[in-house]
Amino acid sequence: MKSFYLALCFLLALFFLSCSGENEEGKIRIGFSQAMTNDDWRRSMNNSMKLQASMNPEIDLQIKDANYDVLTQIKQIDELIADSVDVLIVSPIQSKPITSVVQKALNAGIPVLVVDRKTESQQYTAYLGADNIEVGRNAAKEIIASNIKDSIRIIEIKGLVGSSPAEERGMGFNQIIDQFKKVQITATIEGNWEKESIQNKFRQLLNDEIKVDYVFAHN
Repeated sequence: MKSFYLALCFLLALFFLSCSGENEEGKIRIGFSQAMTNDDWRRSMNNSMKLQASMNPEIDLQIKDANYDVLTQIKQIDELIADSVDVLIVSPIQSKPITSVVQKALNAGIPVLVVDRKTESQQYTAYLGADNIEVGRNAAKEIIASNIKDSIRIIEIKGLVGSSPAEERGMGFNQIIDQFKKVQITATIEGNWEKESIQNKFRQLLNDEIKVDYVFAHN
């Protein structure tokens, strides 16, 4: 699935360039601003991108790793803009801080493909990612459908604050459970998608013998 996902990135990149009519004789220069590479999913994404690029000799792919630092990501995107890449692919760490620099790329005439996470203004050429509101709704529906108790107690483990998947999955989840008086979120934990960020807090909740029926983790 991921190989198809990233192959589609390259098809879209080629489509953008064919529409613009630019760089017909030379290399197609694609800059990819990756949010981080400290987990298997992100490393696999990078590897899939490199594989697709290797099968297309006309593509010159440059990947920059922001390593979870928003200011670093902004600086790296600025560098790709200054380098006049033909297409910019961005996986934002957080939505709001990256919005203006993505707009800067668009203003410079560079098509921007946003992957996995959105910017706040949603001003970009195309977006590839999940319907995260529906992800949250489906999680809530699964809990409601599988439980006939008079009350349901849930711990919600959130993703990174300010990232669009965390905001949208929480939004979709609450849209459903707010319709049922028997459902209550008894505790929330702020995480950053990685288990290490929530283990101690979660363990403490269990040690406090909090009553819980389900855990909804954004990741």
